[in-house]
Amino acid sequence: MPLVAQAALRGVSRASLYYQPVAPAPEEVALKHHIDALYTESPFYGSRRIAAVLRCEGTTLNRNAAQRRMREMGIAGIAPGPHTSKRCLEHRVYPYLLRHTTSAYPNHVWGIENAYCEPRPDPPIALLAGGSGEKKILRVVVKHADLWNGAFSTSEAFAHKQAVLAAHCHAIGRDPRQIVRTYYGLIDLSDAQAAAGQAPQMHVLNGDAEQVARESQAFIALGVRHFMVCFTDFPSPRRSAAVHLGCLACADTVVDVVRVRACVRPEAKALHFGSRGGIMAIMFVRLRL
Repeated sequence: MPLVAQAALRGVSRASLYYQPVAPAPEEVALKHHIDALYTESPFYGSRRIAAVLRCEGTTLNRNAAQRRMREMGIAGIAPGPHTSKRCLEHRVYPYLLRHTTSAYPNHVWGIENAYCEPRPDPPIALLAGGSGEKKILRVVVKHADLWNGAFSTSEAFAHKQAVLAAHCHAIGRDPRQIVRTYYGLIDLSDAQAAAGQAPQMHVLNGDAEQVARESQAFIALGVRHFMVCFTDFPSPRRSAAVHLGCLACADTVVDVVRVRACVRPEAKALHFGSRGGIMAIMFVRLRL
């Protein structure tokens, strides 16, 4: 049977019968394999994040191109779907009983205001407040907080804010020693100039473990009892595992040096957390003097 008749019977164009599929280019296959590896490592990455990661690695790819390839591979970022807040019809709904009621006489309607918890939690739940505004934030800390967090500052700036905090405490008759000092900062183990370029508006603790520990000692002398720090140059898990472990080993070294120099009991702890993209590590140190 001629091809013209075959195409007519199948209802397709005769030109399509001559088409020979072309195998994808090796570069396209390698790119899809890399996208699949990124998605396998971080399944919550969508096309926007995949494209951003590839651009950081030097691959020129926009979001539409990444989305098309992910669609061809049948993958998509894991995210909440529609109707996640849709109520379950089996759950009972309690109506507002005062919707059409107007209070007409004394004791007709009762309400609760400024309710308190009894029995109270033991030990009490501590309230931490962060910030360094001298006119408003520190006044709020003095009135309500149990812990104060000073972030991204030098030891000299921290000492100044601490003096302002003490003045506000004396103004209302509170002992400044009742407020526990904490510090949240950045650690960069790379070149100091590069670190300054990363965050010029923030103070960065630079150097090796010994240098960072010496600078941390200045904060301990000011009364800091809790440290929360981020490693700005912490590598992605996609990179060298040796570098990854080296960063965590440096965190342990900093904690050990601080523990020895502050004469801290063995209860001092260091916990390491990787962010979702593995971009930073967080070290939490609790000093019990």
